[in-house]
Amino acid sequence: MNSPTSYLIVSDWSDETAFNTFIGSERFRNVTNWGKERVLRARPLHTIYRDAAPVGGPG
Repeated sequence: MNSPTSYLIVSDWSDETAFNTFIGSERFRNVTNWGKERVLRARPLHTIYRDAAPVGGPG
């Protein structure tokens, strides 16, 4: 998507349970509430890509 109002944050988690625990936490909720009030048009959308191989590492 080529939009001046969109951005992408990529993160690497040890497992999906750790990610789900984080996005269900009060800390994450506070950050997204702040972002929604001051920066974002809506809450973030999360897309999970499983078993993705790293790109361009040594080798």
